[in-house]
Amino acid sequence: MRSALKIIYGVLAVAAIIANFAVSGFIIATVHSLRLWAYPAYFGAYMALVGLFFIVLAPPKSKPHVVLPCLERFLTVDERKFSGGFWMRVRQRGAFALVTVSSLVFGPLFAAVVSRFLGLAERRAWMYSFLATLFTTAVWVSIYLGVTDVIRSLLAAIVGS
Repeated sequence: MRSALKIIYGVLAVAAIIANFAVSGFIIATVHSLRLWAYPAYFGAYMALVGLFFIVLAPPKSKPHVVLPCLERFLTVDERKFSGGFWMRVRQRGAFALVTVSSLVFGPLFAAVVSRFLGLAERRAWMYSFLATLFTTAVWVSIYLGVTDVIRSLLAAIVGS
């Protein structure tokens, strides 16, 4: 039974990686087609996810056990992961730094989870998530636009030669 569970988790992990690459390709293609309009679209989509988390999945003034039981395992952050190495240095810089870096590395939805994990006041959690999502949008959309332009110019140089 235990080995079957490990196989199922392995298959789910591979499926999640494939889905992540598929979604990343879709996001990059959408950003490329929207050009400058990608900034508000990307920001709006991720703020909608943050709102979904803050309002529906982990409502304000709720305790961790109020989260839907089937989602509680996925929406909790392990204290040990932030107690050493790189994450500890970021955490020492303050809650805003931790929320911003987690948003930049793992995405704004994870940053919302980190905000709840830190036990921030509701207004502060929303503000930190808003600013982190704004910063993440500026960085990633700019990278996506730049990467697609570089790839296009490299392919044009290769094909044109």
